[in-house]
Amino acid sequence: MQSNAKRLAKNTAYMYIRMGVNMLIALYSSRVLLQNLGVADYGVYNLVGSIIAMVSMIKGMFSSATQRYLNYEMGKQNYNRLKVIFSMSVMMNLVLALIFVVIVEIIGLWFFAYKINIDPDRIYAAKWVFHLAVLSSVVTIMTSPYDAVTIAHEKMNFFAFISILESVLKLLIILILPFFPYDRLITYAILLLTVSVLIRTIHMLYCHHHFEESYFHRCWDRATFKELFSFAGWQMLGVSSSTITNNGLNMVFNVFGGAVVNAARGIAYQTYGIISQFLNNIMFAITPYSVKVYAEGNKSKMFEVMFFASKVIYAVCLCAVVPLTYATPDVLKIWLGVIPEYSIGFIRLILVWSLFRTIVYPIGTIYKVVGQIKQYQIAEGVILLLPLIASYVALRMGASMYVAFSFLIIFEAINYIFQLFLCHRVAGLNLRHYAKDVLFSVAICTLVGILGYGWLMQRPYASMPAIGLAFVVDCVIVGIMYLYGFNKQEKQALKSLVQKK
Repeated sequence: MQSNAKRLAKNTAYMYIRMGVNMLIALYSSRVLLQNLGVADYGVYNLVGSIIAMVSMIKGMFSSATQRYLNYEMGKQNYNRLKVIFSMSVMMNLVLALIFVVIVEIIGLWFFAYKINIDPDRIYAAKWVFHLAVLSSVVTIMTSPYDAVTIAHEKMNFFAFISILESVLKLLIILILPFFPYDRLITYAILLLTVSVLIRTIHMLYCHHHFEESYFHRCWDRATFKELFSFAGWQMLGVSSSTITNNGLNMVFNVFGGAVVNAARGIAYQTYGIISQFLNNIMFAITPYSVKVYAEGNKSKMFEVMFFASKVIYAVCLCAVVPLTYATPDVLKIWLGVIPEYSIGFIRLILVWSLFRTIVYPIGTIYKVVGQIKQYQIAEGVILLLPLIASYVALRMGASMYVAFSFLIIFEAINYIFQLFLCHRVAGLNLRHYAKDVLFSVAICTLVGILGYGWLMQRPYASMPAIGLAFVVDCVIVGIMYLYGFNKQEKQALKSLVQKK
């Protein structure tokens, strides 16, 4: 048990190093890229480059499906099944890549012909960016099984290294972008594709060297392929709905507001990306262990881990959201220098939305661990499409741009309530235990956060004093969570971890 805890702590530490370095690079990169491209071209890239964000989610979805089955077989100690699962995963991703190219190119041609709202002189460059993004996405999809193998073996040190290397290379191409005599938008897209190919090649070579099952073998196991594709396919329904909504909103913003609104949306999603990365870091570290524990028949331990993760994730996220919401204008001045219109309001709304995503995320992971995702993904797929439809109707009727993010918050709250009751029926979640262990902690921390935010807003923002006040609020949130959120075993584990470190 102690070795498991030590391994989880090490894996979490690696992912936090990854997050910290990537966050600093991403913040600086956004500032330099905005300066090098300008607001208009930055908005165009964010609009057309939404496909990259969409595919990163799809890649993660199919990677998590493969990783789940690899960990399950490891928990059962069926190591001879790992090669079959990996090979079937490669074939599954080939099918996905072909379908993806056909669908996305058709949608892209339609959007460029009838809906895009940018300077006509930049349409040529936007088309180049679009096609290069599609090609980069195909590379990412085809190599996602190697991500699954690395995570399944819990090699988070390498996973963190390769992610940081990718961020450093992307920053480097932004810095050298002004020295190219060609169109900067097109040049940037070409360099991004080059980095993608290089990173995926390094990752593939690493897996070939360390994991025997990471070689593709010509074999066919119809049952395994069907099981993998079914799991990933149902997962795709929910993920696709969220992806279509988030990136569809970008297109809706372009139709009703133009490239400037796309730039503001891109900056807001950069902020959410940092919080999302934090979520992924926690879940990357604990999901492989949770699947193995579940495969061994210890279901109660799996729920304990998920409840603990839910409380930690929410408390840390709330500690970030309160001061960021308070100091958004000043943070943007320091971060970007130039603040596009709508950015402040977009960021504040998306921070509130991220809190709901924080508490929903572990519930979705429970479905994946137990392998019961069909009903969950159908429900989430339907609910998460509604904000896009509602936003389009509202904006067409003349509503403010801010209404789109308000709809995201409302429907995410509805999704959370529905998923809790469904998880009780499908996965055996004890709602009374969950309410007592998780919801009580979340509610009391949220109340402290709201009161703290109101207290901060009564005071004028003045750099260091304001940061000190925000730090006081965060300390109170952490203290309340520790005193009332964690049970004796969790407190002891936290104490032990702090003492060791």
